[in-house]
Amino acid sequence: MAIITERIGDIFSAPPNSILIHACNARGSWAAGVALAFRKKYPAAYKIYHDHCTTPLPTNLPPPSSSSTSTTNTPKDQATNAKAKLAAYQSSLVGTTLLIPPSERKVEGLEGEGEGRQEQRQGHWIACLFTSAGYGRSVSKPEVILENTRLAVEDLGRQVKALRERGGGDEEGQDAVGEDGEEGKGELGEGLPGECWAVRINSGLFGVPWGETKKVLEGGGVGMCVVRPGMEGGGGGEEGEKGEGGGGGGIEGKGPEEKGEKKRAALVVAGLENRRKKRRLDAWLEE
Repeated sequence: MAIITERIGDIFSAPPNSILIHACNARGSWAAGVALAFRKKYPAAYKIYHDHCTTPLPTNLPPPSSSSTSTTNTPKDQATNAKAKLAAYQSSLVGTTLLIPPSERKVEGLEGEGEGRQEQRQGHWIACLFTSAGYGRSVSKPEVILENTRLAVEDLGRQVKALRERGGGDEEGQDAVGEDGEEGKGELGEGLPGECWAVRINSGLFGVPWGETKKVLEGGGVGMCVVRPGMEGGGGGEEGEKGEGGGGGGIEGKGPEEKGEKKRAALVVAGLENRRKKRRLDAWLEE
């Protein structure tokens, strides 16, 4: 069994070359929750993920079904066939992992980022676990998401093992594919994937309680450190999810003490205003 440790903190503060794991849909959207935080933090990784989901290579397309083998020439039929092929391709992604290496390159035309923006080296590997085909109303059923999680984690372990074998890393005891989940074991070559960090994947609007996903992860072969923010609520979960925290990948939200201080300050201001009003009323009555 893999050991899944949990801590409070910020997933983006993971050591260099760590693998940051989050669950994704197969539609190419990082539009909410921690996925949006990943998109803002790593725009080049988002572009790779989006292209991976929306522009399949011909060799990656699933074989055509018997109903789609007939030749049609009308633009409407061609558009329908293209849409069906894309949907079939996206469905084939579910249960796999897209592992994106650290990058330093020019990213053209990223929305909201400016054309030709030079991105600094991100320093982290990004593991996109395709656990649901869609999101929102199209999200997969919980039991399907859990099975997809199991398959995607297995895929991640295979990819990391292959990378280390090619790169000459010491495979035995490594956190990313080791079962103990402890940090600092073994010596990694420069640029090879390191230890695994994750958010509470599949929580929130994906509809799967974290405890159920954790059981699946513990039954796999990939130990990881799961990071959660300091308080519950507020929009830091997976793609399209409510999740935990203040809108990021374990980014700390406002704690109860800070909120309490603001509330007390607001009450003080309200009290001062009420006293001013009373003094004006008393002065008016004395006239």
